[in-house]
Amino acid sequence: MLQGVNTGLGIAVVHYRTPEVALDCLTRLARAAPNAEVVLVDTAPEPAFQQRLAEEHPRVRFLAAPNHSYSRSVNLGLAQLATPLVALMNADVLVEPNTFTDLMAVLDQHPRGAVVAPLALTPDGAPQRMGWPYQRNYRRLRSAGRAPRANGAPPTAVDVSWLAGYLQLMPRTLWERVGGYDEAFRFFNEDIDFCARVRRSGAACLLVH
Repeated sequence: MLQGVNTGLGIAVVHYRTPEVALDCLTRLARAAPNAEVVLVDTAPEPAFQQRLAEEHPRVRFLAAPNHSYSRSVNLGLAQLATPLVALMNADVLVEPNTFTDLMAVLDQHPRGAVVAPLALTPDGAPQRMGWPYQRNYRRLRSAGRAPRANGAPPTAVDVSWLAGYLQLMPRTLWERVGGYDEAFRFFNEDIDFCARVRRSGAACLLVH
């Protein structure tokens, strides 16, 4: 299943008025998952950016969308993809070369399906601040990761109640079964609601580092 890092993976990137950041994001994506199908959902489209996107990332599909909500942008983007694995992410997420390899390694251990997300770090290597409830996820991850990681061993992952929606990867069948993001949530708590439905379906939400 790890070949999904390069084939069978579709990624929807949601963008709003951060052209340089978005282009950097797509450059990193091309290195981390070179054969993934990528669609960029732009909620404030500008011709100049669209032209640069076509020139610098010709394999990335462009989708203009109204700035209704993050939920709708994600749903529109993933609806463009027919891949067995799907990922959603913000355009300000800068992935590392091993990001999707690590996520896939964890997903391989959960044949019933799971949503997996990487630990988000600041430039100085500290966990991103996601509010005080998310600190519990960080404490669990630190506790689980105290033992040295052996060569070839999968990354550390912990089952958590919810995953922030900056980057989530899952089987398409799980996304469809759960029903995608609820568009009644405009710009807050859509990820919490989605993860609650994932867990009620019997699947796990896993934070990976």
